[in-house]
Amino acid sequence: MSYKCKICGFIHEGAIPDGYYCPICKTTLFDFEKIEEEPRKNNKEKKKSE
Repeated sequence: MSYKCKICGFIHEGAIPDGYYCPICKTTLFDFEKIEEEPRKNNKEKKKSE
């Protein structure tokens, strides 16, 4: 699970602990939004579609 800072775009990997703030723009955890990761395709699927 990943979270993106709405202010500067920083991506945080994993759960966000209480009291966390963005290391780039110093905003609080309330300015982070959960982002969905795209499913990864393995090489076999990639070759079939080419």
